Amino acid sequence: MSPRDGSAERWIEVRASNDDQLVENLAFALEKRRRGIADPLIAAMPLATFRQYIEAVQNAAALNRSKEKATEAQYEPLRVQMMAVIDSMPLARWGAVYDFAAQIAERANHPESAAQLYERQIAEGDMPANKRETLLTRIADLHKKTEVATSAIAAAKSTPAPAAPLDDVLALLAVKPGPLANKVRISIIGARSRHDQQWRSAPRLLCRNRQHRQSDRA
Repeated sequence: MSPRDGSAERWIEVRASNDDQLVENLAFALEKRRRGIADPLIAAMPLATFRQYIEAVQNAAALNRSKEKATEAQYEPLRVQMMAVIDSMPLARWGAVYDFAAQIAERANHPESAAQLYERQIAEGDMPANKRETLLTRIADLHKKTEVATSAIAAAKSTPAPAAPLDDVLALLAVKPGPLANKVRISIIGARSRHDQQWRSAPRLLCRNRQHRQSDRA
């Protein structure tokens, strides 16, 4: 719906699939218009982006008010939400929103993503020199944190898996398992009877292979 020709009336056009959604969209549209008067970035946002941005701010406020310390897992959906907002307007000058999104990324334990957001904030310029130096120091720290995490993951992947218990036993016995034809057989021989003096000794470990059994039979 649009204003009539020559009219000073101001109209807002919203659409929805039902009445409840229509009222909700209208409320966001009115708030976007109010804030957009003083903030060109908000004025330029599509209604869907503005709504997602406001929801992200509200979610962040809820985490900050929580009596218990918020976890990285709780910040992760918020990080994804903020990145979706920023990526929806790649040519916009987000300014302080970069700082907000970067802090969320840090709390979600995504140091590299946080560093990139701070770098985009610096690239926009219009920043005091002391603020710029503070961000550059922070960016360097975040890159180091990423390098440490990457090195730890690489080291964990290169570490050989622990030997199976059977492998440990065979190593102690200096037995090397061969092909299936020479498959090692291990059995535990223990006491047959308490009344049998012959088997009262401690259990013994017997290791034989198929080749030995074949030679015994011959």
